[in-house]
Amino acid sequence: MKQAKKAYLPSDLPKTRYAAFFDRLKMDPWRFLGLGGILLAFALPMLITGALRDFALFQNASESAPEAVFSISFYGALIRIPGLMFFSLGLMGALRILRQECWDEPLFFGSDFFLGIKNGWSNALLHSFVLGALLFLAMLGRISGVYSSWVVGIFLGLIMFLIFPASFHSLFLSEIYALPLFRNFRAGYTVSFHSYWKTLLISLFLLLPLVFLWIPSLLGRYLALALSLLLYYPLALLASCLAAFSIYDPLINVKDYPELVRKGLYQGEDENS
Repeated sequence: MKQAKKAYLPSDLPKTRYAAFFDRLKMDPWRFLGLGGILLAFALPMLITGALRDFALFQNASESAPEAVFSISFYGALIRIPGLMFFSLGLMGALRILRQECWDEPLFFGSDFFLGIKNGWSNALLHSFVLGALLFLAMLGRISGVYSSWVVGIFLGLIMFLIFPASFHSLFLSEIYALPLFRNFRAGYTVSFHSYWKTLLISLFLLLPLVFLWIPSLLGRYLALALSLLLYYPLALLASCLAAFSIYDPLINVKDYPELVRKGLYQGEDENS
């Protein structure tokens, strides 16, 4: 550790969420790399099974075996549900760490990570199961022809523009406020509706790595996804959590939790962003 060249004052704290992002990153960039490593570890079952599914689909598609393609797609989407649920547990631990970072409070990496899982495991499993089940239904309709492509589009639209944004808020709210499971579930949708466009921007920011699924090379596709989890996702989550706090301050904290308003920022001036 380097010795500071000057004594730091409360006024040296960042005054905006934008400034807080770079302040936290500057203080300990290796912490975010470690967080990315943990997220990658929790995503490995999902990445490995996805790569095996795509490889098997490529092999069977070249042999024109529609029954095999259906079977691989069906079970691949089914296995993705527990993989997504396992990843959501790691995400809860990461959100606890990022909560401490945003608040500029003492952080004990290992204990805070497991405390985040302990506090939010039920909420994480509920939301990830719902997301996984909807993705499964969308895939089932696409490969079986039970319903038309526009119905599949509706499923994917619901996931992207409604379910996922509300799920992000619900997971993060569970790390801040002590709410029962289904009240927290409802609160995620309430906050999402009251800040829809800002929440949608956050969601698109978090879903950005999914563009790598269109990479033709199987190796390049999953290598890009792994690197995005390691390097991009911790920073995207930090930015998203800071943006979420800027939503909760006027919507929740001003009235019910005034001690949380602008927490982690210099309190001497109004927040500009």
